[in-house]
Amino acid sequence: MIGKISWRVVIILASAAMIAFFTYSYLNSLQDTATVYVYSQDIPVRGEITEDHIEEVEVQMQAAEALAGGNISSPAQVAGAIALREIDAGTIVRLDERDMVFPEERQMYLQASGGLDLSAFVPMDMRLVTVALPPEAVVDNSLKPNDWVDVIYTWNDPAETSMVHTETILQQIEVFKVERLSLDSDMGKEGISQHVTLLVTPQQAVELTHAKRNGNIDLTLNPWNGEQEETNRVNNNR
Repeated sequence: MIGKISWRVVIILASAAMIAFFTYSYLNSLQDTATVYVYSQDIPVRGEITEDHIEEVEVQMQAAEALAGGNISSPAQVAGAIALREIDAGTIVRLDERDMVFPEERQMYLQASGGLDLSAFVPMDMRLVTVALPPEAVVDNSLKPNDWVDVIYTWNDPAETSMVHTETILQQIEVFKVERLSLDSDMGKEGISQHVTLLVTPQQAVELTHAKRNGNIDLTLNPWNGEQEETNRVNNNR
């Protein structure tokens, strides 16, 4: 009887020791840290990434292991890369071809003068078309590259010039480039006009060019995950 009790005591003590050991190991592991590199500031689409854009932060080892996958070991690995999308400050720096043109490939995207060759960023089956619009036609000049927009076309009926028609002609169109130009508004105050370059298919390029030559165009911001919606043409009578 005493032997049985002794074995039970031994087993209980051994189990308690194991639990204490694993608990200590786990708590001790929480104190282990690793270095992770993140962007210290926002990087615009097609902007050059430099070492000044990157900072190192210390995180728990377990968190670092969970975040592992394409992480860099030194800022020099991405210095000179070109961002393919807008990158937010605080984002972990990864070697991801969806995020950047790697430094060793950047020469393919440059002109002889050293400036970016925009045509290198355009897929072979797409085209670029630019529209110049006042602030009220481009969401108060808040558009930026990689936004998605719908194109609304307004024109006068050639058979009855007093009749004005408005309809959505294109949806989910990507903004490729935005250039802001200063000008004097009708109120005598300085305003801002935007030259918005859109990435479209060849057929959409024809439709967009026809619209801007024969009427007025407005761009409306469409969420990046928005869907194409059925819309109806409206005119003076409706």
